[in-house]
Amino acid sequence: MLSGISVSLAGIRVTLTAPPPPAPAHPALEDQVYLALKTACEAAVGAGRSGLLLCYDEAHLLRDTRWTGQYPLSAFLAAVAQLQRESMPVMLLLCGLPTLTENLAAARSYSERMFQAEVIGALEPPEDLLAFARPLQVAGRECPDGVVQAVRSDTSGYPFYVQFYGAMLWEAVEWPMPILQQDFSRVRPEILEALDRAFFDARLARTSRVERALLGAIASSGSEQAPLKDVRHRLNVSNQFVTQVIARLVDKGLVFRPERGQLAFTVPLFGDYLRRNGKAEMEIRPRTKVVGASEEGGL
Repeated sequence: MLSGISVSLAGIRVTLTAPPPPAPAHPALEDQVYLALKTACEAAVGAGRSGLLLCYDEAHLLRDTRWTGQYPLSAFLAAVAQLQRESMPVMLLLCGLPTLTENLAAARSYSERMFQAEVIGALEPPEDLLAFARPLQVAGRECPDGVVQAVRSDTSGYPFYVQFYGAMLWEAVEWPMPILQQDFSRVRPEILEALDRAFFDARLARTSRVERALLGAIASSGSEQAPLKDVRHRLNVSNQFVTQVIARLVDKGLVFRPERGQLAFTVPLFGDYLRRNGKAEMEIRPRTKVVGASEEGGL
């Protein structure tokens, strides 16, 4: 292959070289995921298995980010859809916070046809009672119904909280003594403090001052969700500003829209945590606008 040519005339020399061959293009993320899953499917079938089942917990963390040009969720869904069109034996099982549904819909318009949605929330009666009482019965440890009802009231049937209460009450009362009402009253402040440190504090620490103010405005409703118009009224800021803050909190997995015109916390009892710790009355303090400075400042 001719790599170049030189021509000399009247003491002037001109050299032309052929451009280097283009570097091999890296396959797009969608193609990489597709090839990896196809290889895994073929390997599973070759080993005598029925196919490939992908179980993804905390799937709400996998999302597209338009302002950075990163679309991992879109690539993932497109690769799986392509494999399914080719009748490859692959299935997805995704589990995450309520923002997962919004992320899927925003990533691919056909995502609602790829999944059968199941809402797994708080335990319903009588499962919420049995989740706490049944393990104690199996272990041969007595616990009056009043304690079971108190745990049910505090936890609202949220499985993690039921486990948390059960573990701390078990450790706080010497075996094999029964767990009585006075034990619950004595240990409850320690349980709430430990739950705040282990679960809620870290979530609040990820927010800015104005984001915390919006969370406080939701909690001020006295429940775990609030009408959007009430939140705007409490903050006394523009609709555009509120929309921007909500978008950041949705992106952080802290709030979602259960229905039109409503805002809710993604984890149960987060509003109770804010109210209990005096963080439900936060306000956005007005600041002097400085010409040339970022209007968003430290939001």
